[in-house]
Amino acid sequence: MASTPSFTKLTAEAQEQTLKAMEQAQDASIKLASAAWEQTQQLPTPAQAIESAFDFAGRVLELQKRYALRLAGVAPSAKAAAQN
Repeated sequence: MASTPSFTKLTAEAQEQTLKAMEQAQDASIKLASAAWEQTQQLPTPAQAIESAFDFAGRVLELQKRYALRLAGVAPSAKAAAQN
């Protein structure tokens, strides 16, 4: 006849499993914190962020200008419209 585990043994096993799970969660938390810290070390300076934002804005403005000029090129001119 197989013996049934005692309450004390089951409790001890559950405690060990809980401690291992907690340790794994703590290890994962440390890895996450480490990765997050590394990312903050790679942030641009405020001046770099400003330069980048204005460079992008300038590129957007230039693209919009080219588009407006192309659009104006397909629209009939006032002179051509007056002749019709």
